[in-house]
Amino acid sequence: MPAAQQPEWRDHASYDDVCRRLALTPPLVKAAEIQHLRRSLIKMMQTGAFLLQGGDCAESFYECTDLHITEKIRVIDRLGDHLSDLTGQSVIRVGRMGGQFAKPRSQATEELGGLSIPSFRGHMINSETAALPARKADPRRMLWAYEASDKVQRAMRAHRQRQGLPAMEGPWSSHEALVIDYESRMLRPDPDSNRLYLTSAHLPWVGERTRHSAGAHIALLSSVANPVGCKIGPAATPGEVLNVCEALNPRREPGRLVLIPRMGRDLIQEALPPIVRAVANGGYPVIWLSDPMHGNTVMSHRVGLKTRYLDDVITESLRFRDILEGQRQHPAGLHIEVAAGDVTECVGGSVGSEDDLLRNFSSLCDPRLNADQAMELVEAWASGVVACQSFAGRSQRDAVGQRIAHGLRSGGPNLVVADQLTEHRESSEDPSGDPEVYQEDGSLGDTTPNGGVFHGPVSIGVMCAVSPDPDDRRAGQGEVAAGTVHEPGSGGHHEKGGNNAGCGM
Repeated sequence: MPAAQQPEWRDHASYDDVCRRLALTPPLVKAAEIQHLRRSLIKMMQTGAFLLQGGDCAESFYECTDLHITEKIRVIDRLGDHLSDLTGQSVIRVGRMGGQFAKPRSQATEELGGLSIPSFRGHMINSETAALPARKADPRRMLWAYEASDKVQRAMRAHRQRQGLPAMEGPWSSHEALVIDYESRMLRPDPDSNRLYLTSAHLPWVGERTRHSAGAHIALLSSVANPVGCKIGPAATPGEVLNVCEALNPRREPGRLVLIPRMGRDLIQEALPPIVRAVANGGYPVIWLSDPMHGNTVMSHRVGLKTRYLDDVITESLRFRDILEGQRQHPAGLHIEVAAGDVTECVGGSVGSEDDLLRNFSSLCDPRLNADQAMELVEAWASGVVACQSFAGRSQRDAVGQRIAHGLRSGGPNLVVADQLTEHRESSEDPSGDPEVYQEDGSLGDTTPNGGVFHGPVSIGVMCAVSPDPDDRRAGQGEVAAGTVHEPGSGGHHEKGGNNAGCGM
């Protein structure tokens, strides 16, 4: 079947041996754990509880130490606890961790000093070091990814048992199931239920670029009993999303499918409502989760870094929620990229301006919120939920107007309308997520299946009514990640450098 965004490594001398070894590895997650999460998601849908999914844009092999894992879990728990306290509802916590080592890219190569080198595609595939040898896809990295994931999964399992949290809360693991060579070797049958599970994560998802209903990624996830997710960009049509729903949840089982719109603060207003209506009318009991980050990536001219603005993120998340409530569907929560450290990658809150980005920009790929910024987003989300309940007797438009007029919560962030948003931002294509690329005139770029992606054969056994800002259109931007990196096991360290390098120990 066609598989977009696959690394070109089948001619590598180690390829066959790596695939054989992966197929013989123990499962990273257990069937019983996946079944538990599935039951928890069903209960969440019945009770109106929430789901919080968060973590790194791209995990680093060098941040799978006990200290890093503990800090990442601590941030997820802190955000989940706060959301639970504010809403009075239980919160299922899911980390973008324990396998988020591969990234789709809009461009296969980037320019460096007049040379064209492969783009960085996550530690499972190549190195972030901006040099040709380091950027060659190496299948041995799949084994390193498995070993790093195993350490993270064991720590998360121990945390669930040690903390004695309510059984439904987690934290559970998730990542984009991107590399078919890796994911297909993680399929395991459960002898007790005779069902097939993807044991690389509790909740795998498929991205916007790989959600084609006739592609290998959808086929892979349709074959397993895990709860699964799918990202939805602004170019998605209701028909395409219905095809995804039918492929991934033909029996319309609750707790099976999570749909994750990531459309941008303005485009979501027109793109999402017809999709929500179509899915509801089709009788698909999906979990709706907002990813308010991937559609709001911009390029800072001032410091030459990709960034996101917290007010844009909050605006999209609240518009998502209002659209869902307007269609009488449950907005189940947030899917965000958040760092455990005090990074300065997104502007807003504790990061006062674009000039502050240089202080601690350490993401391997896309800009992440720091914990304080993520808390502001959770405050906004929770306050919106409370406000909606208190304004139940009023029209949705009046309720949204009240939320804008009076702010979100005492001490929390203020909502802003479009003409109050920070000016002079140029949108950037988001090379590590899964958005579309927009031309300077605002039209969609190449959205054909072959546009700017790898392909290879595989076998697998309110609503605030505003006009879009003319300056906020995505234009393709290159990115360079420079630095020095030593491969796992070498005893070396990993240093940050360049415009978009990773941070290390």
